[in-house]
Amino acid sequence: PRPVNGLWSEWSGWSDCSRSCGGGVTYQERHCDNPKPQYGGKFCQGSSRIYQLCNIQPCERNTLDFRAQQCAAYNSKPFRGWYYKWKPYTKVEEGDICKLYCTAEDFDFFFAMSNKVEDGTPCSQTRYDVCIDGSCEMVGCDYVLGSNATWDACGVCQGDNSTCKFYKGQYLHQHRWNGYYPIVTIPAGAHSISIRELHISTSYLAVHNMNNKYYLTGDWTIDWPGKFSFAGAVFDYQRSFNNPESLYSVGPTNETLVFEVLLQGKNPGLAWEYTLPKVMDGHKYTWVTVHTECSASCAGGHMTTELICLQDHLTQVNSSFCGPRAQHVPENKICNPDPCPAHWSTGEWSHCSASCGKGQQTRLIQCVQKKSFQKEEIVSHSLCPVSTPPQVQGCNSQHCPPEWSMGPWSQCSKTCGRGIKKREVYCRHINTLEPKVISDSMCKQELKPESQQSCVLVRCPKNDKLQWAVSSWSECSTMCGLGVKHRELKCTEKSDYGKLIISPYRRCRNIKKPDIELEQSCNSDACSLPTAYNGISGWYTSPWQQCTVTCGGGIQTRKVQCVPAAACLLHQKPAISRACNTHFCRITERRDDPSCLDLFAWCHLVPQHGVCNHKFYGTQCCKSCTKKNLLLSFQ
Repeated sequence: PRPVNGLWSEWSGWSDCSRSCGGGVTYQERHCDNPKPQYGGKFCQGSSRIYQLCNIQPCERNTLDFRAQQCAAYNSKPFRGWYYKWKPYTKVEEGDICKLYCTAEDFDFFFAMSNKVEDGTPCSQTRYDVCIDGSCEMVGCDYVLGSNATWDACGVCQGDNSTCKFYKGQYLHQHRWNGYYPIVTIPAGAHSISIRELHISTSYLAVHNMNNKYYLTGDWTIDWPGKFSFAGAVFDYQRSFNNPESLYSVGPTNETLVFEVLLQGKNPGLAWEYTLPKVMDGHKYTWVTVHTECSASCAGGHMTTELICLQDHLTQVNSSFCGPRAQHVPENKICNPDPCPAHWSTGEWSHCSASCGKGQQTRLIQCVQKKSFQKEEIVSHSLCPVSTPPQVQGCNSQHCPPEWSMGPWSQCSKTCGRGIKKREVYCRHINTLEPKVISDSMCKQELKPESQQSCVLVRCPKNDKLQWAVSSWSECSTMCGLGVKHRELKCTEKSDYGKLIISPYRRCRNIKKPDIELEQSCNSDACSLPTAYNGISGWYTSPWQQCTVTCGGGIQTRKVQCVPAAACLLHQKPAISRACNTHFCRITERRDDPSCLDLFAWCHLVPQHGVCNHKFYGTQCCKSCTKKNLLLSFQ
């Protein structure tokens, strides 16, 4: 098919204005569908939308700034789990001025809440340009999009300065001391205000009003460069290390301002200029003395006289219309001396009775009254209004976090000696009348109380069956000459059959040990030459010692010595041990002995491996060895 080029549809009607005041945006749009491009045809040329400003009348006084309204809309939305109060943040790059950046009040961070602000949002406080679809579009002083119309020097849109009166001068005085020195006083209504140093210096510009309220660099405190809003205008304060300091404002101002220099060393010289509108009418402007409002509505105040500028003795106008101010000495007088009506005075709220889960706060309520030039004093409650301020209020109504709760301790597991007592530990919510038990994972594990403890009710009575027992002396360590023999002290318990059973050492720790020797010298006689086993080799042997067991297979040992050692051959060395008493032991009937028990689960294997004659296995597996008739008696 042949290509079909697209054509625009008719323009739509104007959309609703994006703002009800302060300069919103409305638009018309069209679509490339009359017809749509097909089969490779061209798309429509030109824009699909046209914009214009609407509702440009100023908003009511104290109306929240449009950008601030958009940030405040996020106050009720959680940000990463927390709620903040948001206000605009505009210290961003020029290309990001139409994004909605907001900063959290009382916190040192900001965030881009939206990729673009709503249409009609001013790009800045010093220009008429507005944001449209995320881009800053130029607006002239005639409130027309794309217009390059500008203000002249005295605030006339597209004017030629013909209605302006220019004032300019220089301040070149040198002073001996550092401090604040006035440069020029500029009346209210001024436009195109410019104060600048002639040379780079270490001094600073300062500004205050006629009441000595400083707006810039007051009390010897130096402000950073930037934009400052005061006296109904925005001032651009510039200071850098390589350029003289300057201060500029388009104006107009709404109060008289005094511009000063905080001199630090030599005066670099300062130039100033501003403009005022020319008076183009035939009205008469005069200074008139009037009384100010009383400083207090009751209990005694003061009022003074001041000069105001009147047009034709009827209408108060800006003081700049009256020219130089006449000499005036203020007069003070007392006013409104009657006592003030009694009212309720509220104290500070007390600390909340609970940190969470609905607590209470209280405060002191008193009826007070102020009489002429006196402090407030407490009076009868009957003099105050019938309705009193609340004295109690709820606080900290947020839910408390889950916490650990403990049940009572159980009884000790033992009536004497060391035992264990236990209790239930569980996680619960306490925000309801009936606390609810929840999963342990909801509470902090590191704070979990212990669920069991050791306990001792009383010490157990002494066990009369426990006693220290002494073994027989061992063989002497030498066959002849001075040697040593040993014996052992062991903890034992007497069974019901009178047999001493070896017990763990710790069980006898409370029984006094017998004061006996466990080591003794032996064989104090001198050695005689033993019988030679082999006269040629020089090997000599002692008699065989007693067999280790009386039955079931034991071992005998003897000492073998070479005299002298160098004359002996190792392969001729006689044996130092041999088997003895290898016959089976007689069966011992121990079925009635309650102490003959198997102490391990593997005891049934001991007879199969033929180790019942071993002292350890025979004792610990007594029952299995008895059944197999292999129980051995040990010394």
